[in-house]
Amino acid sequence: MCSLGACQQSVDTAKKTISEKTVNNKKDGEPSLSEFKRTEPNLSENSKTDVKPKQQKSSSETKVKAEQIIKAEQIIKPEQVKISSKPISQPKKKPDVKKPDVKKPIEKRPSILFEEPVYDFGEITEGDIIKHKFKFKNTGNSELIIKSAYASCGCTDPSYPFIGTPPGEEGYIGVTYNSVSKDGPQKPEVSIKTNIDNSSFVLYLTGTVKPKKKQDDGEKSDSTELKKND
Repeated sequence: MCSLGACQQSVDTAKKTISEKTVNNKKDGEPSLSEFKRTEPNLSENSKTDVKPKQQKSSSETKVKAEQIIKAEQIIKPEQVKISSKPISQPKKKPDVKKPDVKKPIEKRPSILFEEPVYDFGEITEGDIIKHKFKFKNTGNSELIIKSAYASCGCTDPSYPFIGTPPGEEGYIGVTYNSVSKDGPQKPEVSIKTNIDNSSFVLYLTGTVKPKKKQDDGEKSDSTELKKND
């Protein structure tokens, strides 16, 4: 065991010898320990080659992504679009459920159709009587009833059936014309009312009435002479 002063002296001498050695090493060109610790270890050639491909790979990937983004942003031209000849399969439609047809009830109504609403009796002599039948047919789907028949003058007398005419059946309106005291063109009318509506159906008779021939003057003179002789 050494005393405190002797130990301190030995430590100082040791520090002095270490500092002298470092100075000698600097003179000889050797790096000091402090410089050696500060310098970073040099990378080997293998390690340098390993780093470059990774950097190149990352840059190429970024270029590819950039190109993809540009292509996606470009507007597609119509001529560049290819139309496939295959028909596009469409989803099958569900069959329409048809509602049952509700038939509306057919309105029953009679109808009248005259075969000849105008009759031309031609030329007659005063006093002649003309009789004619105007035929008609019920073209409706209900019974036809003739309610009334009126003539325009007393020279004409109409007649009509008082029994209804079934659908599809025929009937007639009888007209009698008396030409007494008539002269020249004639056109009497007969108005028919039915159960169809409030309107009337008009029938016409047309013709010409000529006056009677007068007796000759010779016949009249002979008759007067006979009376005188008597």
